[in-house]
Amino acid sequence: MSKRAPSSNLWRNTARKALGYTALNEDQAVDTVVIGGGYTGVTAALELAEQGLNVTLLEANDIGHGGSGRNVGLVNAGLWMEPEKIEKFWVKQRARKSIPS
Repeated sequence: MSKRAPSSNLWRNTARKALGYTALNEDQAVDTVVIGGGYTGVTAALELAEQGLNVTLLEANDIGHGGSGRNVGLVNAGLWMEPEKIEKFWVKQRARKSIPS
C-alpha cells in the first residue's frame, strides 16, 4: 500500500490534523461505502462511523479535491450572497408571509 502525496487545497490547509491514507487494493467487508471525500461525503462517513458502523470512504483524488476544496468554499444550493444579505432577505420574506392579505 503506497501513501499518497499531500496536495494543496483548502480542506488540507485548514485541517487540524494531517491525514494518512492508502489506496484501496483489496476487498473489504464494511457496513457502508461512501463515495466522494468532499464536505458531504466526509460528514456522512463521520456520522455513520460515530453510530458504530464500519465505513469505508472512497475518493479518487485527495480529500476535498473537488468543489469542497478548490472552489470558493460555498456549501449551499446555489446561493451567492453574503450571510448578512441572506439573513435580511429571509427576514423580509417571513415578515411578508406573516402579514394577512
